Amino acid sequence: MTLVKEQTNIISHKYTKEVVMTPLIFQEYDFKKAETQFPTINKNSDDIEVEAVAWIYALDILNNDALLLQEAIIGEHMESVKDMDVYHQRILRAVEQNDYEKIGKVVDEGIGVIKDRIVDYIEHHQEQMDYRYV
Repeated sequence: MTLVKEQTNIISHKYTKEVVMTPLIFQEYDFKKAETQFPTINKNSDDIEVEAVAWIYALDILNNDALLLQEAIIGEHMESVKDMDVYHQRILRAVEQNDYEKIGKVVDEGIGVIKDRIVDYIEHHQEQMDYRYV
């Protein structure tokens, strides 16, 4: 059972004393939080910089949240159930063939979905900067 405190966006797991902050990308957009989380991003940041920052943040949140890492590895954050089923079938085929390189590439795609969600969040933040910093 998971307890969620709405005001602070903190999750406390029943079986651990660990308190995990809900990653920003799973919260409602907040301009001030986004500016604090992504201080190097500005409205003129290019795609390369946004991708780099997104990967750093993805690795950080995946390192700090084992449950999110598990979800990413099993494809929980795919766009649809159909995409998740295709992902699972690709993993199973690679396991069946003992193709560890292929397994790694497919899992990389699962983790990449988290990175893509962060990129979307950052790009939304850049749009909001355009409105605020005219």
